[in-house]
Amino acid sequence: MKRNIAVCAVIFANLMFAAGVMAADPLQKTDDVLNKSAATVDKAAKKKADAKAKATDVKAKAGQKEADVKAKAAKKEADVKDKAKAKTDAVKAKKQKVEGKVDATKKKKDAVTKDAKDLKEGTMKDMQDMKK
Repeated sequence: MKRNIAVCAVIFANLMFAAGVMAADPLQKTDDVLNKSAATVDKAAKKKADAKAKATDVKAKAGQKEADVKAKAAKKEADVKDKAKAKTDAVKAKKQKVEGKVDATKKKKDAVTKDAKDLKEGTMKDMQDMKK
């Protein structure tokens, strides 16, 4: 009987082990599915993080480009203003030079006119003196 009990115990232990292995197999499949699912979720999260990083990088580059364009436009505007100021100053200088020439010409004309008038008066006086 002891022998029967020992054999039954061995058979029972084998059945329990087999049942555990059989029961573990579906759990293993579930674990594999869960692991694959977790890996898929991790990949999706990584892709999302990569997409966010790329979007942030693109925004930063766009911001930098915008800043560069604004700086370039400001520089160009300053250059245009400087050139316009230089032209305005040149025009003012020419105007002053022309005004100086006009004043000199006017003074010369006045002097010539005065000399002519004085000459005429002198000639008239001489003619009157000769008549006497």
